[in-house]
Formats: sequence, C-alpha cells, structure tokens
Amino acid sequence: MATGPSRRSLGGPIHGHVRVVKTLVGLGADATIASGRGTTPLLVACEQGMFEMVTDLVGSVSSEATRVRYIDGANSLMVTPLCKAASFGFTEIVDYLLERGATLARPRPHERLRPTAGGELDGMGSCVGMKG
Repeated sequence: MATGPSRRSLGGPIHGHVRVVKTLVGLGADATIASGRGTTPLLVACEQGMFEMVTDLVGSVSSEATRVRYIDGANSLMVTPLCKAASFGFTEIVDYLLERGATLARPRPHERLRPTAGGELDGMGSCVGMKG
C-alpha cells in the first residue's frame, strides 16, 4: 500500500465534491495531474462553474511557472480551462484565470476553431468580448 500522495488525477472526486478535493489537496495530492485524455481537476471545475474549487486548485500550486502552465494546460482536444469557463459563461472564473496569467492564445494556433453549442468559437469570442 502506498504511503505518499497519489499520482492519480483528482478528476474522479472533483465532480461536485469541494470538501473531498480540499482534503486530498491538503494531504498532498497533486492537483496538476491530468487524466489519460489530459483533463485536469481545474478543467472540470471551470466547466462546472465551481469558482471556489478553481481558486483552491490554482492556489494549491506553489510554483508560479507551474501555476501558469496549469492554468493554460489543454486537454487532448486542445481545450483550456479558460476556454471551458468562457464557453459556459462563467465570467468570474474567466476574470480570475486571466488575472493569474491565463492567455487568450490557443495552445496550437494551426488548430481549427470548433463552434460550441452556444455558437461561439470555443467560447473565446465571448471571452475576448468581455475583456475588450
């Protein structure tokens, strides 16, 4: 049985369980670990509009360089936490991520922008509009 922090993603417990995630991170779980598809707990929290969890997860990363990479980390579909928050209209999360170094640039500029259900281009149109 392992005694140190797990190297598994917190993606499973994050779905609505703020206290569980806080406890795991407090015990040393690494919030930056992604699932096999590149999904991080931060991406899930941004998708679900969980502002408190977003702030806890970002705050749990001590290194500034790692924090910026975490905030801009994209999943296998090249979707970032900022894209998720913007596409669902979570402006408080968008502002928070931008204040902490999130960039508006897509991870791979040559990737085609795919429309979301709301008609925006991965939410970035509304994100740019909010910040303009």
